Amino acid sequence: MPTQTKILLLPGAGGLNQQFKTFHANCAAQMPALLIDYPDWLWQIQNPGFEPLAAETAQRVTQAAGPGPAALAGYSIGAHIAIRVAELCRGSATEINWIAVIDPVLSDSTALGPKLLARISASILTAWRAGPRALADRLWILLNRAIARFTLPLLVKAGPKLCTRIAPFIPATSVLAREYKLRLMIASGAALSRTGHTPAASPTTTCHVIQIESATSDPTYWQTHFTHVAFQKIPGTHHTLIENPDLITRLTHLTQTPLTA
Repeated sequence: MPTQTKILLLPGAGGLNQQFKTFHANCAAQMPALLIDYPDWLWQIQNPGFEPLAAETAQRVTQAAGPGPAALAGYSIGAHIAIRVAELCRGSATEINWIAVIDPVLSDSTALGPKLLARISASILTAWRAGPRALADRLWILLNRAIARFTLPLLVKAGPKLCTRIAPFIPATSVLAREYKLRLMIASGAALSRTGHTPAASPTTTCHVIQIESATSDPTYWQTHFTHVAFQKIPGTHHTLIENPDLITRLTHLTQTPLTA
């Protein structure tokens, strides 16, 4: 069996959830996969913006990977964080040979979004069909999401000092903490989307863009960041893609394939 490149997995907004932990477990069964989480909501209030988030993630990546060749796989907003992390790792002991951006999404707004009531109704209906436990879990998430949506702007306005006092009453593993983290990351992504960041294209890091079949690709965007770009389509939706076994197969193949530039 050929030597496999270690791969570091970056989740979407909000960091780790059970779905992404399962994705990591499935990856780890096939390849040397490491799981990277993002700093919590309090840290993000104390260090606002996309750039501090990317820099902290890059530090976590280099600490986890150690010296030598490595790869990144970022999902949703994690795809864009992976782009910046790969750039920040240039010249470090951790050599990012390639990255996989998995259905990359970067919101340009923190607004409620289109068809909000329809999406909420559909998620409740799906949970109701799955049984009482699933419905209770979905309603609990929606309640915390509503609380986070309306209280987070007040916390940000109040400043880090008040948030530091409140943080011990919001456990890091709680649904509310994850919702705060998710909304802060969406805000950071929206800010990046408005301002943009275009580094010189990396001549050494290959980018594999893996998107759902209904997504559109913009080769120009990716070629401004990477000299070598490859596009792939895969069945599924944005929210079910990481449950697709074919994604694991493709990532496994990439870890076994030496860089050819």
